[in-house]
Amino acid sequence: LANARFIFDSFPNFEGIGEERVMTELARRINASHAFGDYAGGAARATLALSTLATVVSETVETLARWRERATQRRRLMELDTRLLSDIGLSRADALSEAEKPFWQA
Repeated sequence: LANARFIFDSFPNFEGIGEERVMTELARRINASHAFGDYAGGAARATLALSTLATVVSETVETLARWRERATQRRRLMELDTRLLSDIGLSRADALSEAEKPFWQA
């Protein structure tokens, strides 16, 4: 997992998410994929493992981008004044309730 740190370092714009959460999600996906299983199958198995790992990394990056977008939208929602919130059918309490959700929760 230490070698997977490149994911976090390659995407420094995930402010507000936190390195620990990123690495936990990456570890969870790698473990679930079995990408680092037995390589007794030779080159074909190694190719499959790399393909699986690429999928895991890609899905993790997509998840991180979604989390970042959620955090950004919730922060911006709190910046709207009462009139603008009313225009989109929300009260200040609705906006606060949404903004208080963790970034990983839809």
